[in-house]
Amino acid sequence: MTNETYDISWNVGRFAYLRGATTPFHFMELKENLIENSEDIVSVIILRAFRTRHETNLPPGNYFKNTQSMSWNHIAARDVAKTIKSHVETNGTYRILEIHPGVGVFYEALKLNLEHASENVKFEHIGVGTQHYKRQYEYMHGVDYHGAKYLTEEEGTEILNDICHHVDLVVYNGAEANTHQYEQLINLEKIVSFQPKRLLVTSWVANHPLEIERTTIKRRVVQLPVLAEVTGLLQTLRENSAPLGKCYEGTLSKFFLPEPEHVDGRVNLLVAYAGPDPQFSQDFSVLD
Repeated sequence: MTNETYDISWNVGRFAYLRGATTPFHFMELKENLIENSEDIVSVIILRAFRTRHETNLPPGNYFKNTQSMSWNHIAARDVAKTIKSHVETNGTYRILEIHPGVGVFYEALKLNLEHASENVKFEHIGVGTQHYKRQYEYMHGVDYHGAKYLTEEEGTEILNDICHHVDLVVYNGAEANTHQYEQLINLEKIVSFQPKRLLVTSWVANHPLEIERTTIKRRVVQLPVLAEVTGLLQTLRENSAPLGKCYEGTLSKFFLPEPEHVDGRVNLLVAYAGPDPQFSQDFSVLD
């Protein structure tokens, strides 16, 4: 008897059968990029369906209460909605620049939370990311009441600094970026160097400094920061004061494969904010 080893993995697709046969003849794999896009597009469609129900008098952040059964985009959108509600109602159109939005799940979740809290809501959203998501983003958000525009990283390079200083909020969606399989040119350090007035960051952070290399369920190896690295970067936007935020301990750790050799192994979701607005301090704590 020979010893055999098996590489346990996963595939999505369908089995093909010859007419009348019960044994599979062939397996047709659905390509990984189609799987990734399909998940996010379905999320936007579901969120859009909730928006069209026109329920009223729901407080901002009413959706997505259970952080154990929702995505990082939902968590961030819920937190942001509660803090910018008064600004949106007072000043009308709210302009957001989001780095690495994918197909725009965060943006759709934000619209859902605020539209059900107030009728006086209007967004202008600029997404900047890889070429791969441009067509999907434009298809999902191009016919909505709210404004939406997508720039590739190459298109946005020349004007990104200027945009950062003319929007109401810059969102660096680092947690979303870690799920993408395409190489990215814009990182958090670059955005911080532009010194935007208000910056919100989502990021996976390793719970232990020796456990920063992790493998996602999509079999991509990523390097995660620890909390101190992100907060250290954001301090420069608050005159060396610690940023505000929330760290959801162990939330959505199942997105990463278990590492038997890691002592801790937990991955936390960080939603952090650096800027002047006092309303963020109502739900966020000082990160140190």
